[in-house]
Amino acid sequence: MATAVSTAVLKTVPLFISFPEDYLRTLTTVVTRKSAPRSTTIMASGDAIDSLYMILSGRLKVMMSDSDGKEVILSILGPGEFFGEMGLIDDEPRSASVVTIEPCELLSIAKRDFKKCMARTSR
Repeated sequence: MATAVSTAVLKTVPLFISFPEDYLRTLTTVVTRKSAPRSTTIMASGDAIDSLYMILSGRLKVMMSDSDGKEVILSILGPGEFFGEMGLIDDEPRSASVVTIEPCELLSIAKRDFKKCMARTSR
């Protein structure tokens, strides 16, 4: 279900900073909201990335496993941050996993919706 969101929220993502306002308004129509409890894997290493996520609340860890299978935390993300943006523009699999470390509220834009919006606004 689409969620009303302002273009200012989208402008917090560097990928969208230079987008014209009409492109951003179109994108706001396809943003969805997702709640995720603690210990939820949002994306796993090796997965195809199909969405950009913006964090409204909560914290997540970006992690990989080392050669011994031990968890290596690459970063901790929190409100106002984002991840998965490269999934909107390339088809490379995810190199790390992203897991919630506390309950989170996320906004997401699916790759298919992003492409449809770009095709619609570039005419």
